[in-house]
This record gives sequence, C-alpha cells and structure tokens, in this order.
Amino acid sequence: MNKKIKIVILIVLILIVLALVIPYIYVKTAFIDKNVVKENVIADMQVNVEDVHFKDIDLDIDDKYYEVEVYYNNKEYEYKVDAKDGKIIYTNFLITPNSDNETTTISVDEAINVVLKDANLDLEQVNIIKREEEYDDGIKVYDIEFNYNNFEYEYKINANTGEIISFDKDRQ
Repeated sequence: MNKKIKIVILIVLILIVLALVIPYIYVKTAFIDKNVVKENVIADMQVNVEDVHFKDIDLDIDDKYYEVEVYYNNKEYEYKVDAKDGKIIYTNFLITPNSDNETTTISVDEAINVVLKDANLDLEQVNIIKREEEYDDGIKVYDIEFNYNNFEYEYKINANTGEIISFDKDRQ
C-alpha cells in the first residue's frame, strides 16, 4: 500500500477516535457523575437508599440537567438535577414531617372535629358534602365542606398539624 494512503487512513482513524473520545471527556469533566446525582436525590428525599429504585437517569446536555425517574413506596417520582452543581431543580416528591412520607398526624375524622369546633357545631347538625385529602402548595391538607342552616362552610386543614389553613362561609 502506498505510504500516502496509509497516512491518510491513519489520520482518518485518529479523527474518528477523537470524534468519539472528545464528547465523552467533555461529559465526564463538565458534568457531575450519575452517582452524585443519586446521592443528591436520596439526600433530598430523606429516605434510605435501600428503599429507592432508580429507573432512569438521563443527561440533557443542551439544558444541562439530569432527568431522574425514581421509585419509592411503589410510587414513581421525577427529579431534575443541575448537571453542573447537583442542585435539585424540580421534583414532584413531597416531604412531609412524618418518617414514612405517607401517614398524617391527624385523621380526616379528627380534621372534621377541628372544623366543627371552629364553627361551634356538632356532627349531627351538619351535612358533610366533601372530605378529601389533597396537596395544596406542597402541604397535605384535608378539604372539608359541609352545609348548615343555608350556609356552605369550606375548610382546608393542615393534615400534619391540624391547623386551619383557610375558611370560607357562603350563603347557599
């Protein structure tokens, strides 16, 4: 084979290797490691690493963040983690003051007792039309509505503390 052809082939191979290696080196040096992402997610969730399963950890190079799908207590949660410094950008995982992130300090029946006491009424006097557990600004709350004497009462109760978050009373 001609010496010039060998040199051209060698140069092409070197360029191909560089084209493959340079992006790899860039990703490895410019962004945090996936293990650091896992550690940051676990720290944010405040749970044991054995209780969490990481489904996907994908790097979005253009937007410079990791998109993470994680399972905890048979539920799927999402995280977006800054690929440069590891800060949590977004998550739909909500931390409650309780250790298992699932139970509440008070029950819905206890929340009903709170609202009835606040309204100075008894359970026998009212018609409860709504008693739901939901999240409001990241806080687990009970949404309780009832009718009494041509008025509709609406309460939101912090499910962890039993405090009244909001109250409204309207004529029906």
